[in-house]
Amino acid sequence: MGFEMFAVFPGCTLEKYSSELKEPLIKILKYLGIEWIDLGGRCCGMPLLLSGDSESFREVIRSNTDYLRNVVVITSCAGCFRVFREYYSGFMVKHLSQFILDLGFSSFPHKVDLRAVYHDPCELIRCRVAEEPRELLRRIPGLSLSEFKLNRESSTCCGGGGLVKAIFPSLAVEVAYEKILRELPQDVDAIVSSCPFCYLNFKDAASIYSLNIKVYDIIHILGMALGVL
Repeated sequence: MGFEMFAVFPGCTLEKYSSELKEPLIKILKYLGIEWIDLGGRCCGMPLLLSGDSESFREVIRSNTDYLRNVVVITSCAGCFRVFREYYSGFMVKHLSQFILDLGFSSFPHKVDLRAVYHDPCELIRCRVAEEPRELLRRIPGLSLSEFKLNRESSTCCGGGGLVKAIFPSLAVEVAYEKILRELPQDVDAIVSSCPFCYLNFKDAASIYSLNIKVYDIIHILGMALGVL
């Protein structure tokens, strides 16, 4: 890859609001034999950017850059990934799905018996990352992969991004519920996404509206397929 050091950037959402995702992420990287440094406890600055505080956002970039020089940053957060791609420089960033594919990992030792539908996170689609998560899921034995009616560049938002879930949590969950009602294909067991925002919002919608659907982040599915969960 041209860089000698890997750095894992969990992001605020993963650490503060979906902490059950960080431990599986660490287990996956250990399974893959990756040596890395943990950049936990740091924010990419996206909330400041979205709220219009550009001065504080630039300060966060300056603060983070000292930790990110000449490394490959690995993140499973779609929001962090996009901010790093579009506003930072001096290092390479890869979404977890891209990173694992680049390792040449082609098979998984454990079956995951699920009929899953993949949801495209808005931030990954804006960076044209659509096929990598799907390709990983297709390689998992036992997993059958379906699509929402609107997918890839035509995908609709889960409702949780752009600070909506932080400011209007009920609206965010309602949007997720409507997406499930209108777009979910028949005969699926689970929704899988590759963004902690999407994971949390779909999970809340499924719980609040008592929907008979499981919700996973791709971290969960990879962990099960590798036998670390």
